[in-house]
Amino acid sequence: MLTTSVSTLITRASVIVFDLDGTLVDTLEDLAEALDSALLENGLSKAPRSVLLSQLHLGLEASARTVLQWNGVDASQHSKVVDDYMKHYVDRAHRCSHLYAGVEAFLSASQQRGQALAVCTNKSHEDAAVLLSLLGITDRFNLIVGIDTCGTGKPDPQPLLWTLECLGCLRDQALFIGDSLVDAECAARAGVEFLLHGGGYGAGEVVQHLPGVYRFHGYEELDVEKGLSSQSGAPEYV
Repeated sequence: MLTTSVSTLITRASVIVFDLDGTLVDTLEDLAEALDSALLENGLSKAPRSVLLSQLHLGLEASARTVLQWNGVDASQHSKVVDDYMKHYVDRAHRCSHLYAGVEAFLSASQQRGQALAVCTNKSHEDAAVLLSLLGITDRFNLIVGIDTCGTGKPDPQPLLWTLECLGCLRDQALFIGDSLVDAECAARAGVEFLLHGGGYGAGEVVQHLPGVYRFHGYEELDVEKGLSSQSGAPEYV
């Protein structure tokens, strides 16, 4: 078992890379409402949130197609519904999306420590950039990498490795923070330390399939200058 604390994982990194949805930003309401609108206007039934969440980490299109399969929709109809989904999502302009509590303070503290910050997401680069701009935190990041930046997405390690290469960072000097099994597998295949946001969308699946991963439940716990909270729910190795 590793003995390095979460605090040490954070402070020793020269670069911290973040997933976006479910890690920095709660986007579920906008995604779900946009998909519901697309389904209804095509005469289809809404799907449980759990169906959407099951493939959300692979990007908007993958999650939409999973919901359509759940609905029993013929593959020939998928493209139109997916296009409608994307349109509704853009039209919503991220109206309900918001940063998780404590994110801004953590980003600020990381910059004060001299750490470079980046986003590596399975969203498109444009969508990620628009969302970060609307939330007012674009200037926190040295680099934004989307699913279309390298021509492949996570769990392929290439987007994460490309991020580190662009920032001149060796893999053993980096930390990747994410909320899904896709993120955890990407980090493992890239040889980069991983920290799980337990308050995101896919933490349960990570713990189930990859026991022995560092995690935290909320960014308020990550005040590493004061030491990690000793209260129940503090970051832990599981």
